[in-house]
Amino acid sequence: MAEIEYLPYQKIILHEIRKMEPAEFFPFVASQVEAQKSGNVAGAMWIDGIAFAFGDFPETPETVQEKLKGRLHKAVVWYTETSFQQEKKVQVSGRDSVVRLMRAEKNRDFVNLVEFLKEFKPDALASARVERTPK
Repeated sequence: MAEIEYLPYQKIILHEIRKMEPAEFFPFVASQVEAQKSGNVAGAMWIDGIAFAFGDFPETPETVQEKLKGRLHKAVVWYTETSFQQEKKVQVSGRDSVVRLMRAEKNRDFVNLVEFLKEFKPDALASARVERTPK
């Protein structure tokens, strides 16, 4: 009989973080699903006043190797501050659409992500990394 092993990711690396207003976030999430023409309903995760969605890198040999090493790379995380409602109604290209919010408090990585996003200061980070040449 095969042995079963659980090996969670050790690190989630966010390459871009975009905070949006709710009026921008929900139509954006809905438009991404609509653009895929999959017929699916748009969805976003929600924890403690934050709704979020990811943009992923394509699966390549390099990204698969990183996953096997325990490092999950996300191209972008979009997020907004909002109250929980199971469905947020939005307009996309003049049509009514829905974005479903899914509670994700049971996923410890997502809880840590939301804590990180609440503390994240993009301006401070950008200015901290600017190197100045001495005069």
